[in-house]
Amino acid sequence: MKPSPISRAFGADTLSINSDNVHCYYSTVQSEVHPQDLVDTALTRRHARALELHRRRRARPARVAWIAALLLAGLCMAAWGWLMR
Repeated sequence: MKPSPISRAFGADTLSINSDNVHCYYSTVQSEVHPQDLVDTALTRRHARALELHRRRRARPARVAWIAALLLAGLCMAAWGWLMR
């Protein structure tokens, strides 16, 4: 009688854990990242991006103020030169 493909021997299963591959199984399980660690990593990245965005937004008005001050100084110099003409 021919053996059924459904009823294979235990040793024929390539995914079964036996004495030859038990070290591979435990190495794999121990090296997996815990879901909480993934969440912590994602929150850390999000926090870092938020801080960088905050720094960029805070620096922008100071840059605009310096440009406005230079333009105002140039305008005052031009007006003074026109009045002294």
